Amino acid sequence: MEKTCLKCGLVNEEAAGAPAEACPKCGAIYAKVEQASAAKQAAAQKAANEKAEKERVEATRAAAREEQARQSQQRADEQARSAALASAVCMACGHVGNAKRKVGGTFLAEIGLWVSGLFLTVTIVFLHFGMLLLFVAFCYSIWRVLSRRRRVCAKCGSETIIPGDSPRGREELARQGLLRP
Repeated sequence: MEKTCLKCGLVNEEAAGAPAEACPKCGAIYAKVEQASAAKQAAAQKAANEKAEKERVEATRAAAREEQARQSQQRADEQARSAALASAVCMACGHVGNAKRKVGGTFLAEIGLWVSGLFLTVTIVFLHFGMLLLFVAFCYSIWRVLSRRRRVCAKCGSETIIPGDSPRGREELARQGLLRP
């Protein structure tokens, strides 16, 4: 029976096949060398399986992280679209955001009228003119309180703003790339 030594590679044509038979060149016992070789192959196979399993787990985790990042980006995009729809779109400058409320007239003019009227009323020489200024200040204050508060663009101050969820607002948001058409 022919036997090849796994340690030195010698082909022994005179081998009898006994369990304790040794290689004539290196003296290694065939059964022990075969057993050690099988154990080494099993350990290598186990290490390869563990490495493959580790790579599979890491690939699964990476895919899960990518999916989570994709979902997070989708949520952020959806929130941005919702915010754009809930906000105002300025047709003059294209600004998308909250509109400011603007009252007619100015606070400084109102205060100026009141102070001038009171001062002139206190000085008796201009009493009638002071009373007239107080009446004008009163009318001006009432007008400011009762006048409609206009919505204006927070960026340019234009009154040409439209709601983001209106058809023209959606069209403008789509044109700016903030909303899919």
